[in-house]
Amino acid sequence: MRRTTDMTLERLGTLERVGFWRSDSQPSLPDPRTLVDETWDAAERGRIIAYLESSFYIPAAQGGPSWCRFGCSPRPKDIGTQDLTDGIWVFPEGLVHYVRSHGVKPPPAFLEHVRVHEFQVPELPVLP
Repeated sequence: MRRTTDMTLERLGTLERVGFWRSDSQPSLPDPRTLVDETWDAAERGRIIAYLESSFYIPAAQGGPSWCRFGCSPRPKDIGTQDLTDGIWVFPEGLVHYVRSHGVKPPPAFLEHVRVHEFQVPELPVLP
């Protein structure tokens, strides 16, 4: 069962963002189809998936369900509706879908952060 972190909105505003994709309302964000890496090491990819899956929910209102930018239909269950964090980065719940199902490789700064933490999400304060 995923934990929910006890994080203030003020703190949330300081987190680095990853996995938020281009849309009509946010055309400056990246298109995940340009981030597919067929040569990405499968073992590391698996460890990144596990890292994403062990991160914390953020207790904040969400804008509703997302959709797969690759056109998966029906909407995949792992797209989700909430944002997650490891205390430094914030990412949509669906980032794991893009990594797992489409081989989308997160940016180098995020990957280096996860490697430095030895693929273990740091402990954060949780809501009771």
